[in-house]
Amino acid sequence: MKHAAALPRDIIHQDDGGTLALLPLLTQAFGLMLILLAGIAAVSSLPQQALASLAIYASWHTILEIGSVVSATLIFVSGWVRTGHPQLRSNVILACAFLAVGLIDLLHLLAYAGMPPLVTPSGSEKAINFWLAARLISAVALLHFILFPAIKPATERFRYLALGCGLTTVGLVAWLGLWQSEWLPRTFIPGSGLTPLKITVEYLIAGLYLSGAVVLVIRRRLPSSVGVRNLVAALLIMAASELCFTLYQHVTDGFNLLGHGYKIAADLFLYQAIFISTVREPYRRLAQAYAQLTKKQAALQASEARFHALHTAIEELIFTLDREGRHTDVYGRWLEKTGLTPAQFLGRSAREILGPEAAAVHDEANARALAGEPVLYNWTVDAPDGKHYYQTSLAPLRDQNGQISGVIGLGRDLTAQYTAENSLRERDEQLRLAHDATQLGTWKHEIATNILSFDEQAQTHLGIQIPTMTLSEFTTLVHADDRDRVVQTISETLGPDSQGRREIEYRVIHQDKSVHWLAVHVRIYFSGEGATRRPVLTAGTTQDVTERRQAEADLRDAADALQHLSRRLVEAHERERRHIARELHDEVGQVLTGLKLTLNVAADRAPADLATTLADAQTAINELMGRVRGLSLDLRPALLDDMGLIPALGWYLDRFTPRTGVRVELRHQGATRRFAAEIETAAYRIIQEALTNVARHSGVQSARVRILADNERLMVRIDDDGRGFEADIALNNGSTGGLSGMHERVQLIGGILTIESAPASGTHVIAELPLPLKEG
Repeated sequence: MKHAAALPRDIIHQDDGGTLALLPLLTQAFGLMLILLAGIAAVSSLPQQALASLAIYASWHTILEIGSVVSATLIFVSGWVRTGHPQLRSNVILACAFLAVGLIDLLHLLAYAGMPPLVTPSGSEKAINFWLAARLISAVALLHFILFPAIKPATERFRYLALGCGLTTVGLVAWLGLWQSEWLPRTFIPGSGLTPLKITVEYLIAGLYLSGAVVLVIRRRLPSSVGVRNLVAALLIMAASELCFTLYQHVTDGFNLLGHGYKIAADLFLYQAIFISTVREPYRRLAQAYAQLTKKQAALQASEARFHALHTAIEELIFTLDREGRHTDVYGRWLEKTGLTPAQFLGRSAREILGPEAAAVHDEANARALAGEPVLYNWTVDAPDGKHYYQTSLAPLRDQNGQISGVIGLGRDLTAQYTAENSLRERDEQLRLAHDATQLGTWKHEIATNILSFDEQAQTHLGIQIPTMTLSEFTTLVHADDRDRVVQTISETLGPDSQGRREIEYRVIHQDKSVHWLAVHVRIYFSGEGATRRPVLTAGTTQDVTERRQAEADLRDAADALQHLSRRLVEAHERERRHIARELHDEVGQVLTGLKLTLNVAADRAPADLATTLADAQTAINELMGRVRGLSLDLRPALLDDMGLIPALGWYLDRFTPRTGVRVELRHQGATRRFAAEIETAAYRIIQEALTNVARHSGVQSARVRILADNERLMVRIDDDGRGFEADIALNNGSTGGLSGMHERVQLIGGILTIESAPASGTHVIAELPLPLKEG
């Protein structure tokens, strides 16, 4: 193995630009196998008999076998001839094996039936013996080549030893086949066909070929430049060829012809895989070397171009001065930006370019640099468009002897920077003014020292006059009712799961005992990542929101008062309805009853000519009494107050269906008990309004009412499958007072009303009414 170090890096390389992908290779191999088997199946469907005379068949057989001999010879040449790189042992073994295969195939050609005698008479069995020997050597050699692609180089002794073994094998096979054929078992019997031994050996050879193909597909690598795809194809076709030679009955039938056809196809793939690839390898390496050289030349040119571009495109002015202060070289885009040319600098000093007064600062700096001191200085020039600012750095320039021969300098135009700084200062001032206008205070907390710092506005918000304090001192300023919440927020803010931002509002007590509300925004800054992450600083703003908090409290009080007023109005409305219903039932009903009785008495005593008139009056009185009774019940059914929700709804639905033609299915669970009056009234009115909308707008003849009650809430649901409407639009524009009334009733008792509807999708009204702890 000591020679392995001398091998080039690409002596073992990957085919087709890298390791072949397994799936495409398997797909191609499977497709080829299907084609080969299809060919065998097609031939098997034909009558198996001699296709041609033996003489004609021998001619074609000679042509095909000559191709096989040439192919084997070329494979030997590719592995034997040196190409400038050390030869591998596996390549040499394969080459010598295929030299033996070619010579034995030549013996097979000369010994075939129909050929002149070769030592002994030619015949089918004699040719078969040579055939089997050549195929065994080929299968074993290819399997060895695939299984042991060693990179160990072959010595000269090894090469000739392998050649000697190959030629010895050929001699042994020739001796047995030509002079000692009687020692060999029978492989073919004329009139009977192939013997079991011959078929078994063919299957063995086919198995060796298939084993090599499987190993090659799994590994997908080969030494040298051998093509994996072509070699896999060659092995599969060789296996199919051997399968054909287990099936023929006549030496000139279809299976024999197909087997030789498959063999010449396999030789072509083998030729492509080994010989063509090997011959092409030196040119491929030469192309690679040329490409690498071209790439390096291009990289060198690109590097030179970058250096030149950097040298000429740098924004600063690079220059060199001699000991007299005259410019000897100038570079940089600064010249282009200012409209100057190198000719305006070369050979001239700063005094000659700028004048005596402006050049004084440059002369002093040059003198210090020539004395061996690095110098950095700023200078200005008054120009028509305003003052320009520059900065120059100088360093001594030394010759080969270490003596100072001049100065090298770098000049920067700082005008834009100065302008930007001025603009930044103006923006800072604007921000400060905006900060003052918003009355925001700022603060920060150094966690390492546990010290909080406040600006003047933050001190005003806290009611203090000191800029710093500890965290424990700060918490004493917080209102006692908010202190625990603030401490908890601080702990969460500094914890490992902190998100980096927090907002909180709390009260502080000033020194004059006044209470103020503060809105505080917190930002946390961390160092480290993962397990090492820890907070190092918190900072943020404060804002006094006492007036906003007071306004919100006043607004809440007003909202509570308004809700209380609305509740009282609803209750007053229901009381008034109850009162009017009772008056209609008791007062008006009694009067109408008395009038009816009077008319009845008058009708009994009236003459015949008044009987018809009194009968009409009695009918009108009866109709009026019915209307008054219905109006009384519609205003406030007495059953709702006396019997509860479910009986009142039963009475209402008994009257609703005859009047509207809409059938209503009522189901309830846990709702037969009594609830608070306001709950029963709200549920009844919601169902009444929803069913009225169904009758008026839905266009359907049926609806469903579901009532469910538990210990905490009363659930009411009204469903129909009608035309529906845009619920959100109707609620937002207030176009329907009934829906608004339902919402108001539910909100007044702390419930939730949901209306789900869309055009052509029906309507679903769901009300959740909270039940008090003690029901009425």
